[in-house]
Amino acid sequence: MGVMGERTVFELRGISCYPVDDNPMAKKGICTSRSFGRPVDTYDDLEEATTTFVASVAEKLRRQRSVAQSLTVFVMTNRFARGPQYVNGMTVNLPVATNHTAELIHHARIILKKLFRKGYLYKKSGVIVNDIIPQRALQCVLWDDMNRQKQEKITAAIDQINARMGKGKIRYAVQGTGRKWKMRQEKLSPKYTTDWEELLVIDVGEKVIHGH
Repeated sequence: MGVMGERTVFELRGISCYPVDDNPMAKKGICTSRSFGRPVDTYDDLEEATTTFVASVAEKLRRQRSVAQSLTVFVMTNRFARGPQYVNGMTVNLPVATNHTAELIHHARIILKKLFRKGYLYKKSGVIVNDIIPQRALQCVLWDDMNRQKQEKITAAIDQINARMGKGKIRYAVQGTGRKWKMRQEKLSPKYTTDWEELLVIDVGEKVIHGH
């Protein structure tokens, strides 16, 4: 089986061959994108989906204690479907590197308004943050008028509540509630061991079985 097979055997026997990395390398770029469950033709639905992806990216940045200096938003139609096709994206350099959801949503909406074209059935959108640096390396900017300490407290409170109550329990209004664009997940495997809402329930009825 070779060296890799031998290491696998040792690992199964409790002999460590792969040391655990307690300090994994922070990602240099983070992307969140999804194909929609149905074609999207309105700006509101496209904005709702895209800002939800922005919130996910921002949460990942905070999780690794990083901030991003640039933001990319892209949209596309289904290249396998009939009809007019459209693919476009735009990148902006952020005035101040950030991981704040509200701030990233603000810039993403500006980009999205420039990208959106009527008359197309959008299949997918996505958000990418690049030029990521550690949060501790963030330098203050003289013309930055945002109260970042207050914003950090707000995002920290939202993250704590969502971690306790479930992802997305608290979200910004622009992310919407309808989510008509959401991916179809009829065949998604149940999350019995990781989601309280999907715990397996067994109905044994009122019958009592006595052993012999």
